[in-house]
Amino acid sequence: MKELIKEALKQVEPKLEEREKLLSLKDRILNEIEQLGIKGVEPKVVGSIAKGTYLEGTDIDIFLVFQKGTNLKEEGLDIAKKILPKGKELYAQHPYLRGEIKGVGIDLVPCFAIDKSTESISAVDRTPFHTDWVVSNIAGLENEVRLTKQFLKAIGAYGANSAIKKETGKDVLSHIKDTVDEENKKKKFYAKLKKILENRIIATRKKLQNY
Repeated sequence: MKELIKEALKQVEPKLEEREKLLSLKDRILNEIEQLGIKGVEPKVVGSIAKGTYLEGTDIDIFLVFQKGTNLKEEGLDIAKKILPKGKELYAQHPYLRGEIKGVGIDLVPCFAIDKSTESISAVDRTPFHTDWVVSNIAGLENEVRLTKQFLKAIGAYGANSAIKKETGKDVLSHIKDTVDEENKKKKFYAKLKKILENRIIATRKKLQNY
């Protein structure tokens, strides 16, 4: 199984060319936002790009963090449209803009700055806390998270929105980190991954039986 996992890791880890393209594009967008010279907004990279767990074909998620009371639709989308003039306006508790640059999907999401996750006006406002937690806990486990995410995506069990509970990136890291230590992390990762696979197979079978 170890050799199988080793080979699978080679397939899910983005190639150097794609990594450089994504990170360069991310820096370019951040620089363009800064060059606008607009006060009162802080851009923050979130999602798998920030966590270092992105797969091939990933999007770049950048939050535009404003103080509470800001009109996110007006001020937030005004900035987003300067970066993504052909972007599509969508809504997920807060309005945001989705577009594409050089074939890479870009989400620019206005949100409110909060001091504690319990103060959030919506789940969107908690996302920076989610990202910070993962970044501070993931060291050395990036590829293991990548592999687990890819498996869950392949069986339709990865993502935040579903009638059936799916796993999120934070869930994946929690599953792995619960049983990982620096001394024996690879061995424990294999055991944990096997358990995740078994549980998801059982859940999928039960789902199919209900149809």
